[in-house]
Amino acid sequence: MRRAKTTDGPEIRQLIRKILPAFDPAYSGDGGEKDLDNLQETYYKKNGTFLVIVFQGNIIATLGLRPMDDGCAKLRKMYVDPAHRGNGLGELLVNKAVAIAGESCFAKVRLETMTAMASAVKLYHRLGFENIPAIAVSARCDLVMEKKIHPADGLFK
Repeated sequence: MRRAKTTDGPEIRQLIRKILPAFDPAYSGDGGEKDLDNLQETYYKKNGTFLVIVFQGNIIATLGLRPMDDGCAKLRKMYVDPAHRGNGLGELLVNKAVAIAGESCFAKVRLETMTAMASAVKLYHRLGFENIPAIAVSARCDLVMEKKIHPADGLFK
């Protein structure tokens, strides 16, 4: 696992385009990835991060932690290549992102997802995320979840 570099954008987009059509048949590959154009400005500038897992030279999993204005960090772009699912990569990424959020003094971590991503939803619940009554910003998402954290969350796992 490592922080994404600015040069990783095209490969991250390729992974997203490989995965999303299985959950959102209307996905055309054209939208929702503008935040990848400038990782520094979108993620790193305000104590966020964008993580990738690389296997045999290829990015196989991603997760962004994007700072918000309300003391909250938002998980974005969690994708695991189908060939590498079931190996704990999603849990590893989420736990690392929550630890980073705690170290950066965020009070909560929020995410938006699709109920169609049942395995991911199950993982988020298992890791302490709860459904909240909020409207997703992303048009393709129909579920908003949140986890309250403490500054030391994840540091000793």
